[in-house]
Amino acid sequence: MDAARLLEMNQRFGEEEAVGAEGAAFFRDVLDATFCFRRGDGTVADKDAYLKGLADPGNSSELLETEVVQVQVLGAQAFVEALVRFRGTRNGTHAEGVYRNLRLFEQRDGDWRCVMWFNKRIDDL
Repeated sequence: MDAARLLEMNQRFGEEEAVGAEGAAFFRDVLDATFCFRRGDGTVADKDAYLKGLADPGNSSELLETEVVQVQVLGAQAFVEALVRFRGTRNGTHAEGVYRNLRLFEQRDGDWRCVMWFNKRIDDL
């Protein structure tokens, strides 16, 4: 049950990110208050900065596909690996490629919260 919930949640990450500011409510719920995100360009953002980036008109997505590769539930913690195919803009600059997303979750308040998200470009599209 937990693995299925995490799989579904992580597949939604790409869908909700692709719609920009409209996806903020989803991320407000699933990102922990202590959330830390390492972007594909190496910069680091907290929850507020990540949510702000969703509404930034310089960030858009032509293609954003998420393939969940593995889900490992370790009691009240979980690890998810996903491959993301992306084409669009970040900070107004064209970007594209395949990115490995490593996400760490903890169970909080009866549900899973993403506490850490490491994003690294691994290949060209």
